[in-house]
Amino acid sequence: MTGKPPELPRLWTWYNFTIRMVRSRLQRLEEKRSVRTATLLGIGTVVLIILVVIMGVPTVVKMAAFLAEINSANKPVDKNDFIPPPPPLLSNPYPATNSASQVITGSAEPGVTVHLSRQDERVAELVAAEDGSLHFGDVRLVEGENKFSAVAVDSGGNISQTSRNLTIFYLTKQPTLEISAPSEGTTVSGSNAKLEVKGKTDVGARIIVNQRLVIVDSEGNFSTLVTLVSGENKLVVEARDQATNVSKKEIVVNYQP
Repeated sequence: MTGKPPELPRLWTWYNFTIRMVRSRLQRLEEKRSVRTATLLGIGTVVLIILVVIMGVPTVVKMAAFLAEINSANKPVDKNDFIPPPPPLLSNPYPATNSASQVITGSAEPGVTVHLSRQDERVAELVAAEDGSLHFGDVRLVEGENKFSAVAVDSGGNISQTSRNLTIFYLTKQPTLEISAPSEGTTVSGSNAKLEVKGKTDVGARIIVNQRLVIVDSEGNFSTLVTLVSGENKLVVEARDQATNVSKKEIVVNYQP
């Protein structure tokens, strides 16, 4: 059988040679890259050691934090973010106080700017902490009812809905206390040792007669019976409002069985 010998062995030899050349080139490139990386790491380590020796560890740490903040600030804002953050939550343990300033706490989405308003007048703003906590210190109050609300604004300019109102009453005046019966110096005689004590106070205030709590109706009226002992009896009546302001009156009556 005559004819040209097949070319397959020659092609296979050429293919293997080409593969070896490519692999060799890739290995040389990888070695150069590794050497460059190791060199940069070595230079960085030496520079870091020099900075620590010259400036001290705290200064180097502060510098690193500063550079990180700059890098974070230069990050582009996501212009496709149109979703507003959830409304903040506000809290305060005292519904009423006689102190002119209060601390208001709460929570919001981390990193948002929270604007605090009282009766629709902006009084403070801050950035929510990494854990989402809020802490408004030394918030000034006005006499009477203070209604606080807040909104959150994220980095994209999206504004949340307004939070629920937080109401704090700032009360500095003593509550009203009027005692209509008995009058000072009243004398009670007979077998009935019960005496009615009644009067009027501010709505929402509590009445305490001789250290016993008395029910106050929706209009501020109160009435209770006190058991007398023979001789002189001192009646101590106190009115306390939500802010712990106190009005106090003492009446002396006599009982003759």
